[in-house]
This record gives sequence, structure tokens and C-alpha cells, in this order.
Amino acid sequence: MEDKKKQNMRPCRICKRTNHLENDCYFRGKPQCRNCKRFGHMEKDCRLKGNHQANCIEENNSSDQLFYTCNSVAETGEATWYIDSAASNHMTYNKGAFQTLDESFKTNVKLGDNHIVKVEGKGSVAINTKKGTRIINDVMYIPNLRTNLFSVGQMMEKGYTLHFGGDSCTIYDNKDKTLKIAEVRMKEHR
Repeated sequence: MEDKKKQNMRPCRICKRTNHLENDCYFRGKPQCRNCKRFGHMEKDCRLKGNHQANCIEENNSSDQLFYTCNSVAETGEATWYIDSAASNHMTYNKGAFQTLDESFKTNVKLGDNHIVKVEGKGSVAINTKKGTRIINDVMYIPNLRTNLFSVGQMMEKGYTLHFGGDSCTIYDNKDKTLKIAEVRMKEHR
């Protein structure tokens, strides 16, 4: 009789199993990873990170776009890099910009328009700033991308401080928080 009761239970809305009620779920209140959908850790700590899809909002002229910061931060000689508050990862289309590139790294990036593009590698890029050359690690190589993007979130994860105020965005060094490494004037790039 007890087995029939379990078979007729609706799935728990938290873990989707049918052997308990939602109020009794072991995973209730625990974080769920958006990458692998498992409980007990967040996306930034996921061991399956290489299999995730990064998110990037492409700039468009639609009036319903909520927040997008796209400002020039540095030039590599061939292309301008933009600070993007919506990109989950640093990204470039310029294969020649890489100092190191692991082409075995493959995943997909879903853009804001739901268009999915392929990531063909990940590596390090040297960027020339007014304060000297900086090595940017964990940059995704996406041949079909139209611009080069610095991810605000990824910069913050690496310890950089970004200050948005007045008409500029200032980036401070990840080791010496008083050392300004770049300042981007917002009005110049509208």
C-alpha cells in the first residue's frame, strides 16, 4: 500500500523526485547550480564549467534593453575592446590577439538575441593600456563575434575594481587597489 502511495505522488518542485513531499525535500533551501542543475554549489564553483554556455548581450537599438555598458577600454592595434556589463566572459574574434590559445576548449555562447555562436578556444591576450601591457587570462576565442568584450563580472572575479561614476568607468589594479590602470570616458563612445 505504501509503495502505491509513492507511485501516485506528484514530483517535488525542487528536485523533481516522487518519493517525498516538497516540505521534506533534502535540497530545500540549498543553492542550485545554473550550469549543471545540481544542488549544493553555485555556477562559479561548478566542476563542469567547461560545458556551460556563456551569456552575452549584443548591443542593439531596441528601446526595451535594460542595461548594457559598452565603452572602449583599450586597443590592441587591430581592434578596440569594450567593457560589457552583460557578458559573462571576456571574448574576442581576433585569433591573432592571443599569446596563448587552447583550441581544445569548446563551448557555445548564447547572445542576447538568442543567437548561439561557437567558442573555438580560450587563452591569454596582451592588452596595451596607458599604464603598460596587461595580460588578460581566460579570454574566449569566438570567430563569429563582431566586437571584443571585457566582462565586468569576470574582471571582478579576478579582483579588479571597477568604479562607474560621473561620465567614466575607472578600472583599478587587482593587487594594488589604488593603482588606476584604465579610465574610460562614457560620453566619448555614444
